[in-house]
Amino acid sequence: MRASRRTFVKASLLPAAWAAVPAAAAPSAGVRDSSFDPWVEVDGGAFRHNVAEIQRRTSRPILAVIKNNGYGAGVANVARALEPLDAIAGFAVVKLHEAVALRDAGIRKPVLLMGPFDAAELHDIAARRIMPMVYTPLGDALDRASTRLGRPIPLHICVDTGIGRVGVPFRRAAALIRDLALRRSVDVAGTMMTFTEDPMFDDEQLRRFEALTGELVRAGIAVGRRHAASRGTKAAKRRIDS
Repeated sequence: MRASRRTFVKASLLPAAWAAVPAAAAPSAGVRDSSFDPWVEVDGGAFRHNVAEIQRRTSRPILAVIKNNGYGAGVANVARALEPLDAIAGFAVVKLHEAVALRDAGIRKPVLLMGPFDAAELHDIAARRIMPMVYTPLGDALDRASTRLGRPIPLHICVDTGIGRVGVPFRRAAALIRDLALRRSVDVAGTMMTFTEDPMFDDEQLRRFEALTGELVRAGIAVGRRHAASRGTKAAKRRIDS
């Protein structure tokens, strides 16, 4: 008989199937434990050495991106190793729970949340002094959260200069940045972008970003520190922070 989805689901919920599974037996006395649990040992000194080398080459403040659980090394572990270094200006993660974990671990330097969040979470995010990355018109929600906290909310604005992944499209970015920067509830701590890492297009992205932010700065609009994410492209090696 052909089983239906309903009968399959019903059968999967029956506890009797589990009753027949015997419990794992304890090893007998004198028998060697042959199990092996792998682990990773991370040298904190190597982290600090890498930071020193980056600082030596760039002479710029470093926003350490330690997303995805510090790339496996533990988000709080990596932050604790790097926070004492003067070159580290702050940390960036993608998931809200990792940003919260950093604060719960006692990390005091700025934390940028680059991933999505709900507008209803803004108050709790800002209360923990986590900076959200914004690229949608959240001005009214920011006003409400700021009123509850009694202070402006620092944030970074993400501009899509052509990567097509995240950010306000650069042709519409000026209006959003103006709206946010002119609100008393907002402190624009930075404006950011991401390179496509296409050598034929990176320079055009940089041109768009500099034209946008330069025009706003000349108009008296605060854009904060300008920065970009990349993995060593030609454009990334040029100065775009201020």
